Amino acid sequence: MLFPEKLDDRTFRLFVQRTCHLMRTNLALSQTEQQLADLMEGFPELGFLRQKKDVDINVQYPEALSNPFLFLAGLWQVWQQMTHDSPKGIFNIVDQFYDTKNISTEDLTELTQIYLSLYERALEKGESYTEKDYLYDVLYFLKNLDASEFYENTAYADNYVEQYPGIITNDMMGGLIDDYMQLMKDEESSNPIALNSNITGILKNMPVEWVNAMSDFWGLPEERLKRDRIKNIVDFLTQVDSAEMVYNELEDEFKQLLSMLIENKGFAKYHVVAK
Repeated sequence: MLFPEKLDDRTFRLFVQRTCHLMRTNLALSQTEQQLADLMEGFPELGFLRQKKDVDINVQYPEALSNPFLFLAGLWQVWQQMTHDSPKGIFNIVDQFYDTKNISTEDLTELTQIYLSLYERALEKGESYTEKDYLYDVLYFLKNLDASEFYENTAYADNYVEQYPGIITNDMMGGLIDDYMQLMKDEESSNPIALNSNITGILKNMPVEWVNAMSDFWGLPEERLKRDRIKNIVDFLTQVDSAEMVYNELEDEFKQLLSMLIENKGFAKYHVVAK
């Protein structure tokens, strides 16, 4: 499995709790527990090692950004990927950009932020998100990640940075995400649409970010899975009352294009549409 079904689950929290307990009581750690302990020691700002009693595994956090378990779980997955080169090729990709023999906490933070972003993307896309997709996305992020563009020489601006110095926030990733969205647009624009395509099939092949945007724009019910959001969109678009709403949102040039397509029974040569 490329990603675990859930990162911050009870099993992982028990793993953290046990490791912290063994460290606090000076008991022997297994090899796996020692690996987790080394990571926690590298990130003391997460707060696990400062606790004088067992880690509370039932604590809830209002937002993902304030959840140290989630960050540590992502960090753990990144470390395991690099250690075992799984998926195959991930180590070579990371090795192109970082000194893997002496990797810093800042480097691990960047890799963890990327992992967590792609984890959410993979959950949305489901089985269609492959190891090849993941390796490609990691490579793209690393090629375009210029720390000088994202780190600001100011006091930590938000609560998350105050708690976890050095962690890249969503605002810092803004420029990179814009570039990534343009890349997806370019890729989708080059994909042909078959004559017998239906709206469900077309939406399935679209980036999940586009599907999410459609769902949000039309105020449709929130769904965790992409396929459920697609069903809601299709149900909405195929309602008679929705046609006028959609038409009114179109710019004039697209209204003209739609009229032309309707007159031609839904088909037109590409060079005509492109004009």
